[in-house]
Amino acid sequence: MELVQTYKYKLKPTTQQSNLLNNWIGACRFVYNLALDCKIQSYQKGIRLSKYALMNQLPDLKEVEWIQSVPSQSLQNVIERLDVAYQKFFSGGGFPKWAKRGKYNSILFKSVSKTASGFVLPKVGELKVFKDRMPTGKLKTATIVKENNGYFICVTFASQSKNLYPTDENQAVGIDMGIACFLTDSNGCFVENPKHTKKYEARLRVKNRALARKKKGSNRFKKTKLELNCLHSKIANVRKDFSHKVSLKYIKENSLIVCEDLKVKNMIKFGNLSKSIADVSWSGFFDKLSYKSKLYEKIFVQVNPKYTSQKCNVCGHIAKENRLNQANFHCVSCGQLQNADFNAAKNILGEGMALNRQREAVACA
Repeated sequence: MELVQTYKYKLKPTTQQSNLLNNWIGACRFVYNLALDCKIQSYQKGIRLSKYALMNQLPDLKEVEWIQSVPSQSLQNVIERLDVAYQKFFSGGGFPKWAKRGKYNSILFKSVSKTASGFVLPKVGELKVFKDRMPTGKLKTATIVKENNGYFICVTFASQSKNLYPTDENQAVGIDMGIACFLTDSNGCFVENPKHTKKYEARLRVKNRALARKKKGSNRFKKTKLELNCLHSKIANVRKDFSHKVSLKYIKENSLIVCEDLKVKNMIKFGNLSKSIADVSWSGFFDKLSYKSKLYEKIFVQVNPKYTSQKCNVCGHIAKENRLNQANFHCVSCGQLQNADFNAAKNILGEGMALNRQREAVACA
């Protein structure tokens, strides 16, 4: 199976390359806003502009000196991004917004090649990256992203999936996500919730207070805002690192991984645990399990979480009274007493194995 993976590297651009990329990102932001303005005005006049009609107008913009140097494919991708934003709007998302200076921070290149120390982009030349393991496969695209602590390149590779961690087919695990514990699996393993945001809460409070006291738009305001953004980026990176390590551990040890199909976005909108749920990043963990299972030829299944915490994994009796409290489970039918999350993980595994067998039967038929 051919898979498309994305790898992210930190760049070591020269001063000239940094200035060039910064100008190009600004030009792409200008084209995005101009295209959005054209779409709005044409709609008000009763004309529907397609993305191809907007792309046909791009050669006229090339007459502007500071847009001439931007690769044509990168400008075309700006129109494609706007079209995707409109598609999301028509499917129930919000109306496309103006691309602000701090928000529009990337530029895509459809032509890229790899060297021993970095990547070669059109009109930029070789961009060196900090020493890291270079992936193997067919290079597809590259995206330059400007972040608080420098420039990064996200490259997509097409590669074949390989089972680098062979395991027995019977090695399966069910995972119940939580807040007190990050997760509890059907083998009785409890992974503690690291609570990343709480560790940096004091520093965040100090930076937010300092930013509120600065005059908006001043140099000190910009400097403090950059420091605050860097702190948020550090928390996000620590959270991702934790998810990567835990997900890879379960991929290495099991051939079948079963989780709940949680609607995390809806859970964050309502309830008093929104901050904790956002910090624990269940969706990110599920995404990593999903793509790593495809990469290493494992099976990842998500099941309906309904009644998994109220059902006894021994006798199958479902009752609200079975759940004594957040931590303990006591079946009113058979008298089984155990940890509530451990019981839920076993139920999740059972439902996942049944669903997987059903899929295999349909595939064979």
